[in-house]
Amino acid sequence: MKVRILPFALLCSLMCYAFSIQAQNASCRCTSQYADNICDDFDAYSTSTRLGPQSACWTTWSGNEGGSEDGIIQQGSNGNKYLSIRGSSSSSGGPQDVVLQLGNRTGGGYELRFTIWVSTYYRAYFNILHSFSPSGSNQWGQEVYFEGNGSGRLRVGGGNYYFSYQGGQWIDVVQYFDIDNNIAHLYIGGQYVRQWPFNYQSGSTGGGVSRLAALNFYAINSSYQFYVDEVRLTSYGSNCLNIYRANPGAFCTQEYNPVCGCNGVEYGNACLAAIAGVDSWASGRCEAACIDPDLINPNPICT
Repeated sequence: MKVRILPFALLCSLMCYAFSIQAQNASCRCTSQYADNICDDFDAYSTSTRLGPQSACWTTWSGNEGGSEDGIIQQGSNGNKYLSIRGSSSSSGGPQDVVLQLGNRTGGGYELRFTIWVSTYYRAYFNILHSFSPSGSNQWGQEVYFEGNGSGRLRVGGGNYYFSYQGGQWIDVVQYFDIDNNIAHLYIGGQYVRQWPFNYQSGSTGGGVSRLAALNFYAINSSYQFYVDEVRLTSYGSNCLNIYRANPGAFCTQEYNPVCGCNGVEYGNACLAAIAGVDSWASGRCEAACIDPDLINPNPICT
């Protein structure tokens, strides 16, 4: 089980959007890019081997797995493992250019979330791809830059949209993709960044394919060094999340009364679950065991 605790001061600064605790089963591992729901917390992987050869879902930009381009699995002092992405260096080779394949989804609604750690003086980058073929012709749907010193930008539709973030800590990145209605949303650290037509490309508003193909983490140069953990793609077809109810920027109290969402994510209180778009939850913390269906609240009220 992986547990991350965010103090109340940080909860407040994130407008109570971030989870006060995330607890997930150690078997959270992507076994198929075509699964309705994808989960990967990297705990199942060996630190002695690069990511690609160990995974059915992760690969590299070139498709050559196991070498210096591939993702590095690191383990923290608390035993948790995470993905390390670095620019070229004598120790890690690189730069790392790692791709999570998302099954080329052309319909439905999805929540994509992960946590990212960027130190104050380094940078980070990820993009969403409408099409992906290793070393082939790819189409960028959006690009997100964490440019150091707490300043970041979203590149989509040929425009730049700016946001701020707090370096030196785990940051929640959440996206909602409603492919059927051609809508995409981005939240970073609880901050609402932008809504746009899903089929936009990063550099233009036209010619894009309405397809969710892949998530790419890339260290553009030696100033890029960051870490990724708790990657999840959840289908709204699972009757658990509702994209139209989600409002991560809404205010919730700091009361700690944990609930376990039907998506397996633990929230600090019921209000935090509701503004994340969760349809139902069980009282109490998420554990490795299954959720008790008798405790599910199908008609939540956020106070």
